[in-house]
Amino acid sequence: MQEDNRDRSYRMANLVAKFMRGNLTTEESEELDAWLEEDPKNRAFFEDINDPKWQKKSFEFFDRTNEDEAWESVVLRVKEEDRKERRNRNKRLYIAAALLLLLLLTGLSFLFVKKTPPLGKSAYGDEIEPGFAHAVLFVSDKKFDITSNRNERIDEVASTQNGWLVYATGNSKPISTHRLQVPEKGTYAVVLQDGTRVWLNAGSSLSYPSRFTGPERVVELTGEGFFAVAKDTKHPFRVHCQGTVTEAIGTAFNVEGYHEAVTTTLVEGRVKVSSPTGQAFLDPGHSTTFNSKSMPQTTTTDTSLATGWKNGNFVFLHTDFQDVMAQISNWYGVDIAYRDGFQPKGVSFTGEMSRKEPISKLLSLMEMTGIASFKVSGNTLNIYTATGNTGR
Repeated sequence: MQEDNRDRSYRMANLVAKFMRGNLTTEESEELDAWLEEDPKNRAFFEDINDPKWQKKSFEFFDRTNEDEAWESVVLRVKEEDRKERRNRNKRLYIAAALLLLLLLTGLSFLFVKKTPPLGKSAYGDEIEPGFAHAVLFVSDKKFDITSNRNERIDEVASTQNGWLVYATGNSKPISTHRLQVPEKGTYAVVLQDGTRVWLNAGSSLSYPSRFTGPERVVELTGEGFFAVAKDTKHPFRVHCQGTVTEAIGTAFNVEGYHEAVTTTLVEGRVKVSSPTGQAFLDPGHSTTFNSKSMPQTTTTDTSLATGWKNGNFVFLHTDFQDVMAQISNWYGVDIAYRDGFQPKGVSFTGEMSRKEPISKLLSLMEMTGIASFKVSGNTLNIYTATGNTGR
């Protein structure tokens, strides 16, 4: 009987996994629907396993075990729970165990845990290394190349210290405008004269005075930056980006303005965001998006989606595929080419991956989900349908 349960469990787990990938056949869809109608608890379970919180918690358990140990552990839990409640719920719990194991074995668990199977360089063509900490500082007519592995004095008011560009807090030198430029495949962080810390993502720049004077602290951003603003109630901190102004006193927030729209995400504190089309006040866990043609749109959000890059990760949750590719292009410095009729419109992606890995590992994990196939040729990332001919 146990083997029958296990076989049946794997069959239903396979159907659920294919449903989650979006590649059920008509017959399989009918079979899954029939199983859902057999018992209301089947449908309740099905809804649970499509809950991201349930998925993340379950896969974290499997990430600490191997497949055989995981199966035996779940079976023991099933038996123990049956003894406690004196009810026979083996079938449904076997399906839960089988589903988790199947998703683990077929790679869909990548959506919730950081498993990175090894992959040789040749599998995706040319290898491309990830970006790293480097930037260029412009001061008047001077230019300074900055990397994370050197500690040195830049001028009388700034120096590099352990991967940061740090400005002296008590300097009284004449004020000058500084611009920190981070290229593609780069990132860097700066501590401004008032103690505010700013992280800049690839393809971004920040312009600011060597020291702040007057009633407000004003900086100008292009691209994307995360701000941890030093508290000063008498001198508001304002970030200008593509016509929007984010105003804070002492708070932490992310501003992304690579394209026409500017999105501000608040992590802690409170900010006011304004533009010619309107204004919005944000509480932690909210974001607002402005563009030149419409009123701001404010929503609740998982802040890790906006700040993952600062912590060295790509974090996606039902993210538009073209937005995913834009981030990959910016960090790895590649051009994106859709081949053989691949249509990115309407495609979304969920996953979390380290930005410290070469591009082949990233593509391996993405391809395991069945979303697309990839090949790197020189500086171009070619994207095909999952069954397309990549030439590999």
